[in-house]
Amino acid sequence: MLTHPQRHLLQAVVAKLAPGVYGAPKLVDEDAVMVVLHQMFDPATPLLLLKDGVFAAFNPAFTERFGYPIEELVGHTPGAVIAGPFTPIPDDYLLHQRVLTVLHKDGTLIPQLFTRLTIGIGDSIFHVGVCTAP
Repeated sequence: MLTHPQRHLLQAVVAKLAPGVYGAPKLVDEDAVMVVLHQMFDPATPLLLLKDGVFAAFNPAFTERFGYPIEELVGHTPGAVIAGPFTPIPDDYLLHQRVLTVLHKDGTLIPQLFTRLTIGIGDSIFHVGVCTAP
């Protein structure tokens, strides 16, 4: 779960990545945001990044815990890995939940606490997600 200081640090760092000199926007992509996240969290903490509602990136701990290689999920909505009461999972389901059941690639259901931070940069909306065991 993001602590209050981590939340503010992440917002501040990403805000510094976004605005350019004299109002010209810098290019902010998922790689830049993930660099910041890797420095803020223990490498064993699964992190994911959604850009405009689809998987944009996640760290090796996400792959290790849930079994999905990055190329299998990038470009897909979170409904691809979230088990829930609805079939299919609505695209915004992940954005409204704190406790999730993630479907491991092998079919195992894994309960997770999910902490999310939403950041608007230019025309894009980034959702940074941190998964921890309940």
